[in-house]
Amino acid sequence: MLIEALKEWRSWGLESKPQLVKEFTGGQNHHTGLITIGRRHYVLKVFNHSFERAIAAERLASDLKISPKLLYAANNIALFDYIKVQARPEITLTELAQTLARVHACDASSLGTLNLLSVYDDYLVTADKTTRSWHQALLPALEHFIDDSTPWCFCHNDLVQENCLVADKLVLIDWEFAQQHNPWFDLAAVVLYFRLDHQDASDFLRFYKRGWQNKTQDTIFYTSQVALLWGDLLWNMHKFGKKYRINNPHRFEQLGQLAAKLNIDLAP
Repeated sequence: MLIEALKEWRSWGLESKPQLVKEFTGGQNHHTGLITIGRRHYVLKVFNHSFERAIAAERLASDLKISPKLLYAANNIALFDYIKVQARPEITLTELAQTLARVHACDASSLGTLNLLSVYDDYLVTADKTTRSWHQALLPALEHFIDDSTPWCFCHNDLVQENCLVADKLVLIDWEFAQQHNPWFDLAAVVLYFRLDHQDASDFLRFYKRGWQNKTQDTIFYTSQVALLWGDLLWNMHKFGKKYRINNPHRFEQLGQLAAKLNIDLAP
């Protein structure tokens, strides 16, 4: 895909033909590579889906100066400035919280809204009996999250650690899932993927918005994590099959522990 896309380099505004020096394997929803012209580096991305929405989100994030500069976008191809990441990046809770607060304050009404249960239903098409049983058990938590009254806003919706980079400042990448959604989905991602304990989660929420440090006691604190983690596990089982459950028992144990806090028992 990347080699084929490189044939279009003349339309990207580059002064000469770039060379593909590395293909990144982390992204599961697109093809991404590092290309160079002399000493200048760029990131080339070929999208498999959601191109228009992703580019609209990238432009919003670029306006906030929290994403790599978008240099070209057309025909499912995007070219970005390359961000050189620190050798030992350290992301502070304060910076994470303040960055998310800026994202969530941005008007993204043009991006549409995320229908979480519809997405999860698509994953369940290939699910086994156990997975379907767990989904039914988790529905009260999922519905509580969906019915939560927190105003929806511009959300990244895929805040795994790999999408949070530290250069001279925090930069967020991979915006193809960005839509209007409950901000708790992003907040839950930080709590889960950055492995925050209860005190760190409370501090993070305090940095995010004044007075929110006590929301670690609220039901939404747990239902948002359940909604996020269950979607993550459904996606992986849909892609990799039952072997994902076998190879990652700790992730399912974590889901069980979160569900137990909501008085939901997930049978083995």
